[in-house]
Amino acid sequence: MKKRLNYILSLLLIALLSACGNSAQSTKTKTGTIKTVIKATALTAGLNIGGVHMAINLPHGVAPALNPDGSVVDSAAVEFASAAPATYKVQKAAYNSANSVLEFSVIDLAGFSTEDQIILHLIVSPGTIPLETDFSIRSYEFFDKVSGAAVTGLNPTLTTTIQ
Repeated sequence: MKKRLNYILSLLLIALLSACGNSAQSTKTKTGTIKTVIKATALTAGLNIGGVHMAINLPHGVAPALNPDGSVVDSAAVEFASAAPATYKVQKAAYNSANSVLEFSVIDLAGFSTEDQIILHLIVSPGTIPLETDFSIRSYEFFDKVSGAAVTGLNPTLTTTIQ
């Protein structure tokens, strides 16, 4: 069971990473939300990506929705838009407020397709005015859906819009 969970988490990370990249738009805002879309445009059917793990540097004053204990509200922070059945998909996130880093994993046991998207919903604190250059990919890993082995050579892109 533990091996299967590790495999699933590995696959999740692969899919997520293939869809991440650099940040995009910024607007002046005092409070609001940020929607970050990670699109798996680098994926092809032959890659068999089933998991993604990624860490994103966030500017101070921008964070995911948190539970009272400080853990991430996964269902509010990470959205995985895929045609795969819900039983095939898993997403999990963790936030380090000291470093302002959001780490997340997405697993799709059916395998990621070029149409899949990982959407992060972030909250902007009042008085914070984030810029596009404030967001960056810290690290990423992609994993094969069958073997769980790392898949290399992918260049994820990250698009950020402040609403």
